[in-house]
Amino acid sequence: MKNKTLPKPALADYAKRDAYNESNEKWSHDQEMVYLEFMNSIDWSAEILTVDDKHGLKTALGEVILPPIFEDIHVYKFIEYNKDKLVTAAINGKYGVVEADGVGTWVIEPKFDYIGIPNSLTHVYINNKWGVIKVPSGEYLIPPVCDSISRDNGFLFVNDIAIYEKDGKTGVITSNGHFTDPQFDEVEWCDDGAVKVKLKGEWGYIDENDQFTTDEDESYYSCNSCPG
Repeated sequence: MKNKTLPKPALADYAKRDAYNESNEKWSHDQEMVYLEFMNSIDWSAEILTVDDKHGLKTALGEVILPPIFEDIHVYKFIEYNKDKLVTAAINGKYGVVEADGVGTWVIEPKFDYIGIPNSLTHVYINNKWGVIKVPSGEYLIPPVCDSISRDNGFLFVNDIAIYEKDGKTGVITSNGHFTDPQFDEVEWCDDGAVKVKLKGEWGYIDENDQFTTDEDESYYSCNSCPG
């Protein structure tokens, strides 16, 4: 059975969605189901625009927000992209971040061999090393000295956590910019709960000073709940 192709939204659909989202009423379960059914009945995602092997981007309404001048762009499937969204793009074999302003203004110059999806933090690859940069400033949170960085479908974080390796040791990064030194032998994290780390053969946790502890009550790094 083929997947059903959903229709693109019309202006009336955006108005209907805005009306739903601006409502101050406390929704009943039935109202939530009606809203979800409406949202899931329409394809809100942006579309890649390809001309002569160059790529751009247009909204679900057909507005061109990136002209087809790029060798590659990273767009997450099923995500809605509208004007002024930041997008990873490549030109002359190098990746940077552009603003989807109809022109494609560079906010992070194309100098990297790879850049992930540009949330407030994302991962970069240059000179055979990985690092983490802040978006849109392009400043390094972690300079490109890492041997590897975990990632998932272009995104740096899973449940607000990422890990990086340097010289055979592992460090932990949170989505709000906290990170430990690469000091652990292994790291485990899941959908919820404290991040677990292994040091010198013993499993434990990370305290508020980024140090190893075996006391779970002292754990400071948790999935879906970054340190403040």
